Amino acid sequence: MKSKKILLFTLFIIIFITLGTKSFASWYPDCVYDENNDSYYELDIGGSISISYWPLKDEKLGGQIQLNGDTYGTNDDNDKENIFCIQKGQSLPSRGTATVKAIIDIEPGGITMRDVVTRDFSGYTDAEKRSLFRMAYILNQQGEHSRIQYDAEDGKYPPYYSEKQKGVWENIGEFLKLTINRETKLNIGTTSGGEKSTLTSCDECVEYQNWAVATENIGRRVLRRDKNASDVKSEEYSYNNESYLKIGPFKYSFTNSIDDVNLYDENGDSISGLKYGRYNGNEFTVYDSYSDGISSGNDFYILVNKNKGISKITKFSISTTSRDFITATLYLLETDKNVQNILTTLTGTKPRSGSDELDLNILLTQNLKIIKRDADSQTALPNVKFKIKRDSDGKFVKSNNGNITYVDESNATEFYTNANGEITVNNVLVDNYTAIEIENPNKGYEKYPNAKISLDGSKNGNTITTYIDNKRKYVDLSGYVWVDQRKW
Repeated sequence: MKSKKILLFTLFIIIFITLGTKSFASWYPDCVYDENNDSYYELDIGGSISISYWPLKDEKLGGQIQLNGDTYGTNDDNDKENIFCIQKGQSLPSRGTATVKAIIDIEPGGITMRDVVTRDFSGYTDAEKRSLFRMAYILNQQGEHSRIQYDAEDGKYPPYYSEKQKGVWENIGEFLKLTINRETKLNIGTTSGGEKSTLTSCDECVEYQNWAVATENIGRRVLRRDKNASDVKSEEYSYNNESYLKIGPFKYSFTNSIDDVNLYDENGDSISGLKYGRYNGNEFTVYDSYSDGISSGNDFYILVNKNKGISKITKFSISTTSRDFITATLYLLETDKNVQNILTTLTGTKPRSGSDELDLNILLTQNLKIIKRDADSQTALPNVKFKIKRDSDGKFVKSNNGNITYVDESNATEFYTNANGEITVNNVLVDNYTAIEIENPNKGYEKYPNAKISLDGSKNGNTITTYIDNKRKYVDLSGYVWVDQRKW
């Protein structure tokens, strides 16, 4: 019986020593769940030693966190690898407690060092912002099963470091230098051991840093309006032998891709078949898609074909795709043994997208009104014949039951003044026109020189009235002629 107790005690000592000397972090090999004790047990250490896995507890500043073997590693629930050594070469005890020395939050807008200070990202240089965002990116990656062991006697479990663990070693020193070590006297130590990670310089990480910095630099938004509705005008533009109205300039700064762009007509309907243009130096280039025609920080224009017969632009809208901003909380821990500094983290994402609308009141058509009258008496002159020519392309106005088109002179409508001396043509495209007087049947008047008419899209009224006054040159005489037959 005594020898049996000695054997059990010896076995206990061997297990205890084994547990105390094999150190590892962020490692969660195959495991089983113990329903009775509500915990996981790892089965792969030497084929016989079980080590329990417990979740993060007591997260407050100064709190004690239990380290019990493989705490906080990736597991069968697909959790991210989230506990890391930050002093390469220091031993990491597998049991004991660790004190929370600092808690740092990375959020949209800035860095919070809990119970210390919150710093807005605007207080950091672009290079410093990249360092902060790079750390968040690395911590948000899945990670693996890092195994940090320095004293495995049989060599069965050589060290293995995930790219995520190596990324922490490579970047944590600069991160703490910009945050808690700058703001306090904690001076939390780090050692990289010269480790480099592919995560640090991978294209996705670099691109995320660029996006996050650009987003902060345009006011913490992924879409910023740089010009207002008052800047937007319309003008005639010819493209591929067709006549367009060039609406703009619009201007936005953005960091996400543009997802949708719309112009709306007088009925509130989205206008189809839009084209987009922008200046490259002095050259204006037209594109079929907004993804090609719109670039961040540059003026752009939207082209509407005049043949669509749209009379008014009432609204503009733009939206971007959504992209995730990575949030992270870093718990800086100090172990009771060997004063080893370690890190455990929680990460998440917050979607960022942008949209904007501009209410517009841009008239594309106006009503053209001519009033023909006597210059002296202001009397209306009826039945005066006109043709109306568009100056931009030399086309003439044709009205067919109120439908306005622009044709050669031979097909143009001949308009006649009514009894009030008026001609009204509705829904004529905004442009400059010439009223050409063809015939004036009213006696005593000569044909008047051509009159210029400007439909300028003025918001003061939808009907532009032009007065054309003729001065009477002569009058008809009637009566008798007496012949004086007297002899003098």
